[in-house]
Amino acid sequence: MTETANARKIAFATFVRRALEEARATRAWTGTEVSRRTGVSRQTINRWVRGDWASDPEAERVVAFCEGLGLDPAAAFAALGWDRTASRRAAPP
Repeated sequence: MTETANARKIAFATFVRRALEEARATRAWTGTEVSRRTGVSRQTINRWVRGDWASDPEAERVVAFCEGLGLDPAAAFAALGWDRTASRRAAPP
């Protein structure tokens, strides 16, 4: 794995972890509740937190996760190194 790919995984894992911590602290949501409200499975969220994914997360799932938590998907896209202005994610370097 390249340094850039590893850095992107760490950045996105940190973003997801902080989003979950915020949901727990301010809304008292469990992991199950976050999954229900975002439509993203707990298994997927857990893989994101661990940075345990071989290919980039699907943009639609990232958007659903963010919208379910009231977050701007651009922040997640930035963590992933995706072009924030494009309607679809930019190709990885």
